[in-house]
Amino acid sequence: MTKQFIRLPNGDTKEIYSYLFGDDESTIQFVDQEYNDIKSFFGSEILDYIDLVDEGNKLLSTVNIYQKVAAITCTTDVITEYEKRLVQEEYDQTVTEYDEETDTITEKTVHIPAQYQDVPKYRTTELIIVKLAKPSIREEVENIKSVVGIVNTNSMTLEEFRDYYKEQIGKQCTAAIESGLAIETSFGNQHFSYTIEDQSNVKDLVMTAELTDFTLPLPYHANGELCTIYPATDILKIYMSLSANKTYHTTYCNVLNAMIKEAKDIDSIKKITYGMEITDEKYANVIKTITDSKDALLAAVEKKLESLAKTDVA
Repeated sequence: MTKQFIRLPNGDTKEIYSYLFGDDESTIQFVDQEYNDIKSFFGSEILDYIDLVDEGNKLLSTVNIYQKVAAITCTTDVITEYEKRLVQEEYDQTVTEYDEETDTITEKTVHIPAQYQDVPKYRTTELIIVKLAKPSIREEVENIKSVVGIVNTNSMTLEEFRDYYKEQIGKQCTAAIESGLAIETSFGNQHFSYTIEDQSNVKDLVMTAELTDFTLPLPYHANGELCTIYPATDILKIYMSLSANKTYHTTYCNVLNAMIKEAKDIDSIKKITYGMEITDEKYANVIKTITDSKDALLAAVEKKLESLAKTDVA
């Protein structure tokens, strides 16, 4: 049986077991696949269309669906697969033909190709079922916003604008965290970003450093620079500095969100900007507490680094 594949608009392909596309809902089934891979494959975006392709990625047909993932379930079931089985080997056959016009009989050899039959086979396996469905009106609007990049805030109610503004503040907070910091290392003042991937990578390095009592040099890289072997103490300093910066910005963002929540009108909300100085005492105290905690933490790290340095010298 010919293998079946689907191809998403981003070009990613996956082998499928079966599918059923409908106007409002579709079902696609997978076998011998990992649940997290399938989840990542589809993501959360609205799919305008899905291509059906062969093993060579040749387009067979396109299905316009405008749907997104509604549910992904995993179950154990008995599936049917087909195996080609030889039922008649190829052979040559002599055929006699009579020509009425010449009143002659001739013989010729005809090659008979091998014959195969699709034989069903049954096996129990893990079946991943993906349900696609039409997006809600709100999801469609959000999709249009993200594609067009234009939002008409003038038509928003106070609560809608409040939610919208919090989202923008959140994006600025994420950008501030991911942009990272300039940190003094053994190689001078270097800048390190702190994206989700960076956070995972440097945390893994710190865990490795802890296992070796911070004695084993480890590979990492500053922004725009090649990978370098850093002392484990540098890795600890990079991680703690970036982590403390993340905590500060997360707290600062939460304070701005609280101020947005308390604002009485849209004009008041617009005056709340990322980077502004917090003057309200109840919020300023929160920022001060976090800042003091961050400074104390970094000071403790410096002492730890000094202690490790003395140990290395000894």
